[in-house]
Amino acid sequence: MSVSKLLFRPEPASVGPLLSLACACLVLGAAGCSNSEPIFGAGGSGSLDSTVPLFQWQGDAGRISGAAVISRHEAIWNDYLYDDYGANIDGFESTNPDYGVVLTGAHVEPGDPTNPVIAGSLHNSRFRHSGDYGYPATDPAADPHSYLNLADIDEIRLTVFGDRLIARVLLTALVSADSTVIGVAIDTDDDDATGANEWPFSANLRSDGWDAFITIGGAEAWLSLADGRTLPFAELGGELRIDLERNSVEFELPLDAVGTADRAWNLVAGAGLWDAGQQAWLQVQASTTQGGSPAATPTAARLFDLAFNQGEPNTLWDDSAQSNALAAGDASAHAWRVHLGELGSDRARACVPGPRKESVRATLELGEGLRAHTHSGVVNYDYLWREQPMAVMLPTSACDPALPLPAMDLFFHPGNGNHNVWLVGVEAAEARPNYVNGVPLGYEHVTAVAESTNRITVSGLSLGEGWNYGERPGEEHADLDVLDAAAARYRHDPTRVRAIGMSRGGQGAIWFAQHYPDKLSQGVAFSGAWFRPQIVNLRNTPMLNIHGDQFIDATGLPDYNAFSDGLDALDYQHLHLLYEGRGHDFNLVEEAREIVDAWTTVPRLENPARITYRITPADRRPGIPLFPGVDWVASAELADENADGLIDLTSLALAHKLPAQALRFSGSFTNLDTGNSIQMSGLSYHGEDYVRARTPDQLQPGWVGAGLSFEVSALELPTARDALTGTVSGVSALTLDMDRAGLSALPSIELLTDTPLQLTLRSGGAQRTVTIQP
Repeated sequence: MSVSKLLFRPEPASVGPLLSLACACLVLGAAGCSNSEPIFGAGGSGSLDSTVPLFQWQGDAGRISGAAVISRHEAIWNDYLYDDYGANIDGFESTNPDYGVVLTGAHVEPGDPTNPVIAGSLHNSRFRHSGDYGYPATDPAADPHSYLNLADIDEIRLTVFGDRLIARVLLTALVSADSTVIGVAIDTDDDDATGANEWPFSANLRSDGWDAFITIGGAEAWLSLADGRTLPFAELGGELRIDLERNSVEFELPLDAVGTADRAWNLVAGAGLWDAGQQAWLQVQASTTQGGSPAATPTAARLFDLAFNQGEPNTLWDDSAQSNALAAGDASAHAWRVHLGELGSDRARACVPGPRKESVRATLELGEGLRAHTHSGVVNYDYLWREQPMAVMLPTSACDPALPLPAMDLFFHPGNGNHNVWLVGVEAAEARPNYVNGVPLGYEHVTAVAESTNRITVSGLSLGEGWNYGERPGEEHADLDVLDAAAARYRHDPTRVRAIGMSRGGQGAIWFAQHYPDKLSQGVAFSGAWFRPQIVNLRNTPMLNIHGDQFIDATGLPDYNAFSDGLDALDYQHLHLLYEGRGHDFNLVEEAREIVDAWTTVPRLENPARITYRITPADRRPGIPLFPGVDWVASAELADENADGLIDLTSLALAHKLPAQALRFSGSFTNLDTGNSIQMSGLSYHGEDYVRARTPDQLQPGWVGAGLSFEVSALELPTARDALTGTVSGVSALTLDMDRAGLSALPSIELLTDTPLQLTLRSGGAQRTVTIQP
């Protein structure tokens, strides 16, 4: 397989202006040019003339789906990722019907008998999407579900160099030069009343008033004109380059063959599969990859994905407006307006409050295509392209430096859900829609929540819908990528970051909190708690455990109770809320919000006095270090790479930060308006007044309490002094930041260890290493 391929090239005389400008960039390092890796280069199965310059795309993409930026003379559009499911043939939109409630158990809430609760966000098979197209299976015999999403557009770039129009389309999968067709309709006179409307090559789609149309089908390219002529690129002095490694389709044409750059162009674009035998867009057939997909009627649009769909409502895969436009056979409303003569002024991504979908570059190399997992009869997919989607909800304060810093939530989605679940689920919990007739949803409530709580919420795909830790390589690292990207892009308070998850996402939130306790102020698990030895890592990260006792939650009760009991036995802060009569219910994420917010107001304790961390080789994940460094313990090495290690260290210089008491509490509450009841218990380092102010009857209307009991246990407070104490087992080397620990460069060291320990103490710019013997 060639990495790059020049399919045809004009004579040198026709590319003079481009040669001059490109060479200036490459050789002279001209202003605005980049030394980044070229997108295509010599080599591969075809011959490349070494005199043809290597063009380097250098603009910074905005990474906001459904929006464009201008950067370094390039117009760059980011499409919604993994929305390539074509036209809405059957009329069902994403989230209706909720096909997965059989698995989680739809049930009627007390006090709301006319509205069955939709338990979680399990929208299986094609009902996750509004579109109804499925791809052929990659290997039907070995795996009938996995496939290559060969018509999913990630990004489109345009620029003008000299007298040449240059464009690049990035796809999320591309393994052959003849699999995919890309169409670009261009209205060059800014008048949709003139020009042609029907797309060529049997696309079965129209867009108003295009004057030029570019079709790249397989390894060929054509320019169609409104007068009916269709000309191969080669006759026009055009170029087509396909880079199978980067999933890039790039073309060049003389600008005057298309239009002029002195006015705005309106572009409508999309992708599908190519029928090489018919030289046409492939008519979509039913496919087993998306179980039961009706595919397309003979007259339906043959596109899987529009490039510039905008105004998508609140659905699971952001494809409702697109799929309905394709079903109607008219994509005119989804145009990108670009003025090629105005590419010299950068227009970067803007910080705008409200919902947005973004993309995040995955740190790990993942591959491409979709790989299926089947669990309990439900098919989920791994999404392997290097760009991963992220849903974001921004309060005004995230964009206004004059306002107080917002907090941030990293939300982990449930099994069979995705990055949009928080937006869909919380909005639905407020709207109480009929899931057959009442969707898609808006963003009104989730926007109000962001403003009233002053919180950013971010959620990633985690490489797939399945969300079972250990199911797919790299999923935990994908969570870290999302948090790091959001933290870098938006102003926020780093001491007020919560990990919150539902069901499998609840387990994910706990795993993340146990591995990165110093990145979080609290962790919250809805119907997802489970006990693991790494629970000891949560000493300074209070946890909330919230669930019901019916349906799937009935079988999960032993795990939920074990998690809270384990925290209680360690004297760690936690809150346990049991909603009686409820079962594995995503609506609790919204209904318990005021209670959760009240219990998570305290910021992360900076440089805590005591740090406990279990290092577990059996828990190793791709790209994740065994010990990422926590607070003032910078690094650790195991004595045996296959055996657990444990660090339990106390800086007595920070003894004043240790809790003086453990206040255990329990009580029950009933809501007279809804009939709901809560069993509440937990442990706090604060006093009774603190707990009483955070009970349901103090926070939400309708609740009454049936008594709250307390039990106080005094915790030993050592005398403050310049000393490091504790126990270390299974660890051969440690590095400590003495400044953050509040210790001098020469503290008293009182450690118990079961193996020789190389202890490195850093202070200021100096460090020293001592050996501690067992």
